[in-house]
Amino acid sequence: MNNEDITIGSTINELTIVEFIKKPDECDKYKSYPGTWVRCKCSCGKEVVAPLYGIKRGMIKSCGHYKGMSSAKVLERFHKTHPEQPNAIYYEYDGETKNISEWSRITGIPRTTLMYRINNNFKPKDIFKKEGNND
Repeated sequence: MNNEDITIGSTINELTIVEFIKKPDECDKYKSYPGTWVRCKCSCGKEVVAPLYGIKRGMIKSCGHYKGMSSAKVLERFHKTHPEQPNAIYYEYDGETKNISEWSRITGIPRTTLMYRINNNFKPKDIFKKEGNND
């Protein structure tokens, strides 16, 4: 992925590029990262200022909202909001019903990302939105 491929509105993992900026003077976090910096909006709504290098390489995937959220915790939250599916998490999309692991394998989107999006009532088309796909 070249810098030319990245534009305002591009989405990489959970971050959508809002603005290209110069490296903040007061930056402690990521201070050794070279090159272009960006202001992003995370899928949870928080703003993130980070080096594009770290985002493109997958070292920075979100604002940090996944840290500490284990798969078991995500599953527990899902079961509270979807008691009709006690043993497995199935999701219907585009006329097909598959469990979350199958959807993850097919789409290449991590299970935790799919679960987060489902638990936070994302629109179906946004649940399966792939990295860099702005459609």
